Amino acid sequence: MPWCVRSFGPRVRAGLLCLVLLGAGTVGVAQEGGNYANQNLSGRDYSGRVLNGADFSGAKLRGANLRGASLKRATLVGADLSGANLAGADLSEADLRGALGALAVDNVNLTGANLAGVELRGSLSATKLQNANLAGANLANALATGRVDLSAATYDDSTKWPKGLDPRAAGAKLAAPPAPTAVAGAPTNDRVELSERPGVAATRPPESTLSAGPPTTPGATGKNLRGQSFAHQQLVNAAWDNADLEGADLTFTNLRGSTLREANLRGATLRNTNFGGADLSGADLRGADLFGAKFVDAKLRGAKLEEQDLFLAGATVFYEKIKDLPFGLREYATGLAAPDRHNGRLTFQRADLRHARIVGNVDGVDFRGADLRGADLRLVDNPEGAIFQGAVYDSRTRWKINPDQMRARRGEDIPITVKWFVGDWIIDTRREGEPVAANLGLLKLARDGGFTWNPGEGQGERIEGRWTAQAAIEQAGAPKLTLERGELGTDWVAATGGADELVLQSQDGTRKRFAFRDDPAAGSR
Repeated sequence: MPWCVRSFGPRVRAGLLCLVLLGAGTVGVAQEGGNYANQNLSGRDYSGRVLNGADFSGAKLRGANLRGASLKRATLVGADLSGANLAGADLSEADLRGALGALAVDNVNLTGANLAGVELRGSLSATKLQNANLAGANLANALATGRVDLSAATYDDSTKWPKGLDPRAAGAKLAAPPAPTAVAGAPTNDRVELSERPGVAATRPPESTLSAGPPTTPGATGKNLRGQSFAHQQLVNAAWDNADLEGADLTFTNLRGSTLREANLRGATLRNTNFGGADLSGADLRGADLFGAKFVDAKLRGAKLEEQDLFLAGATVFYEKIKDLPFGLREYATGLAAPDRHNGRLTFQRADLRHARIVGNVDGVDFRGADLRGADLRLVDNPEGAIFQGAVYDSRTRWKINPDQMRARRGEDIPITVKWFVGDWIIDTRREGEPVAANLGLLKLARDGGFTWNPGEGQGERIEGRWTAQAAIEQAGAPKLTLERGELGTDWVAATGGADELVLQSQDGTRKRFAFRDDPAAGSR
């Protein structure tokens, strides 16, 4: 939903039209070969554009118009294409592994595309899928009426087909499992390579060879596996204790029953990773992408999950009431696939969950001794069935129940984190005596330390710069940010002025601005 249709209160509501114009800028103007990774491009119109080789990995393209666009060799790994219009688009040799949202593929050219783990809908007879990689793809809801041409396309035993479609008769080939290969210290008895080249897929060995017995393979224990890819692999019962997996890609990886005690998973891509029954005690998951990750029966004792979003089993209940969710959660809930309704023996004992946001069924989940200061538990189900004995909370923790009755204990309040500042802010730049609708600006503070500043009318041109934190998160008092060379060419200091208010003051103290959060739900993340 565009920010301009949400409610911000009487002092800014009248200036929304002005903000739409100011926010236009050049953001999201996609070009051939451009880099738009992780950008929010929802609702953009790229119909008929030539975007060959462009990088849209992780980008939000929800509802975007890509009709007739040329996206040859484009990278859309993990992109959210929910509701996007791809009619007549050319995605030949594009990489769409793990793309979110069901792709409507009528009259779309996907020749040679990598569609591993992607859900396809629409008419397959009107879709070019020759030489495509369909390993793990879900075509169960697609239409197979008429002749379907899957010449040289490859698939594996996890690919789902429409009822009545024989992939072999349509020309597809079941890829033979390659011999297990030990790479960079990965477990040697159950690692399976998954090719990343379009048109080449790999299958997993029979389940019986992957799941028998306790973890016995020390191959990855303590190894440096930073930045490596283990996506779509079957690594059941693997031993990864103390492994350094910072920045690694474990998208759709099956780590059921594995041990990752004290493992470093900071910044790792763990989208749809299966940690069912895994032991992640003491693991560091800060900054990891946990979208759709499964933790049924997992152990996360002492794990570091500060500021994370956790979608536990049962989160799909929100499909029924999606319109009631805070804006920042809608994009997650609509793309979430969480078939499990219960979390089994999931435990977060003594885990660091400060400023975490938890969604789903917490019945029976063990939070004993966990640090829940600043955490948001307003969207959990069955909180009365969770175990909160000895958990620490503060005035910023958001509950659906009385924590004292659950034997949780009040801890010392902690200040807001730097992450609190990240997001879009509406700036009131009015001069004295001007009407409410005049001179509203837009400030975007990015997680990576960058900012863009669209001042109010007559206040100057759009500005791009960097921000730095003045105070560490754990020091007394809330941190402040310094925005280098902001409006009027001077440095500005940003500090909290309330729950969803930002105070901006020029470094020399002569000017002050007040800003209001564009997305109020972001303040609780």
